[in-house]
Amino acid sequence: VSAQADEAKHGGQVKKIGSYEGELVVKGSDVHLYVIKDHKPMNPAASMSANVRLFVNNAESTVELKPQGDKLVGKAASPATGNVRAMTTLADGGKEVGKAQYSLNVK
Repeated sequence: VSAQADEAKHGGQVKKIGSYEGELVVKGSDVHLYVIKDHKPMNPAASMSANVRLFVNNAESTVELKPQGDKLVGKAASPATGNVRAMTTLADGGKEVGKAQYSLNVK
């Protein structure tokens, strides 16, 4: 198994989250997590969810992500710009699958 993360296909950053990988994308107040399994994008199961703690300009907020089509989707309380750190927890059926830390430069 390669430790190399897959390429970001949506302009975000890809990190390993348990047995999956996730590409986190933050655009304004939209927060998306694309789930990757065995190097292939997958539609997240209805039982999947994610909790994202966003750190923007010394302010912290939490965003709950739910499945929508080919990704998990949520809305931040306010638009994020600049350097954004995110602690992401992926769950399936309410059981934690894994965690990842992201560092994004949001324009």
